[in-house]
Amino acid sequence: MIGKNEIEIDGSHGEGGGAILRLSAGYSILYNTPIVIKNIRANRSKPGLRIQHLLGLKLLAELTGSSLSKCEVGTTEVSFIPNDTVNNMNLTIDVPTAASVGLLLQPIQIACLDLKTSGIINITLNGGATFGKWAPSLNYLEHVTFPLFKKSGVNIEVNTLKQGFYPKGGAQVKYYIKLPEDELKSLYLTTLGEIQQIHGEIIITNQ
Repeated sequence: MIGKNEIEIDGSHGEGGGAILRLSAGYSILYNTPIVIKNIRANRSKPGLRIQHLLGLKLLAELTGSSLSKCEVGTTEVSFIPNDTVNNMNLTIDVPTAASVGLLLQPIQIACLDLKTSGIINITLNGGATFGKWAPSLNYLEHVTFPLFKKSGVNIEVNTLKQGFYPKGGAQVKYYIKLPEDELKSLYLTTLGEIQQIHGEIIITNQ
């Protein structure tokens, strides 16, 4: 049963992956609009929520004081009633698998474009993977995505204390968010720019 102001979203649309869920939850906060997502990850070999989706939703709900329907790994339908005021500035989450830390944090990144608070949000993640297939690594977020956020006024910093890889995970990450004091600044990305330097980093694990 859809409420008067709720939007129903079909999670099987297009590729039917987890991106629909992550983006919808983040934009639910931005537009202060309750959502119901059905057929979550319907086109995947294991439909429904996986651990990174579940933890990402719970982290977003705890951060903002939003209402999340009862859900678990495998759930194919969730409802989310947003609240755009930060409820908890210091959060710790345990990730028992090699779930992607970058994907887990994606709804938070989107929501932070319009959350209402002062001070710094601190998120500690114990576990998960900093690198993985079909997911942005924390290195990519740190050097590509977050500099763009900063130009808009949202300052996100990552302190990776320990890297995590499939199949064990085991990352240790500190995540800091300073929200803009004023309105977001517009970005005009019209040129690719010039390459000034190329360098690499080798990370080795014995997992």
